[in-house]
Amino acid sequence: MFKDDLKTLAKKFLEAIRKKDSQESLEKAKKLFEDILGKRFAGEIDKKGILRYNSLSGPEENIQYFGILYENAPQSGVYENFSLVLFPENSTQNPNDQGNQGDIQNNDNQQQLLLCFGIGTGGITDDAEWLGIPRVKRQIKLLLKFIEEKGCNTEGTRIFVKDDIVDDQSEIPQTVKSNLGNFEEYSRLWKKYGKYLPSACVINPDDNGAEAFLAHLILYATFRNWPLKKQFQECIKISLITLL
Repeated sequence: MFKDDLKTLAKKFLEAIRKKDSQESLEKAKKLFEDILGKRFAGEIDKKGILRYNSLSGPEENIQYFGILYENAPQSGVYENFSLVLFPENSTQNPNDQGNQGDIQNNDNQQQLLLCFGIGTGGITDDAEWLGIPRVKRQIKLLLKFIEEKGCNTEGTRIFVKDDIVDDQSEIPQTVKSNLGNFEEYSRLWKKYGKYLPSACVINPDDNGAEAFLAHLILYATFRNWPLKKQFQECIKISLITLL
């Protein structure tokens, strides 16, 4: 669906997030945005609040993530509205965590990322009107279905989309969490953000993961009415609109 050079760049971006390298992830994100949305739009995205990248470099006891937000979002702290977020695996075991006997991960296979649409913990404000359009939920569900059918999510994991994408009260079901690969035991993440994730998809920083992420990013850009280059407008039409 995407050209090899764009997938290569997306893989480098995903790998930077996996390594929790905030500056490298910023650099690769700006190049991706330039290739997809144009140099003019990409030039100021970090200053406009669109990217949350410093969240990757905090102490390990924090929930580290990379976020793609809305224009003029706050540079740090609580944000509102709809977002696109990527969580790297937690690489430590926390014996004080009471959720699932600590955040125990397989240290020999730390190469998964959790890719989600998200709701800021400040709730839905300015995005409420367009998120209520039935087509939006339908396109998100079609996107995740498309990713699963193409096998772009990590093998042996499942995808998830809430029935109500603006629901910030309901947890992701345990039956879903238990099929989210290395994130099953990341109990601190679920405790803090579980209610605020209307979709979930586990990916690797490989060609399949790059396809899944790029499709999410392009759909998110259409929701925001960002200036997608023509070829990516056509990509959305071919991949999603024709399935409606």
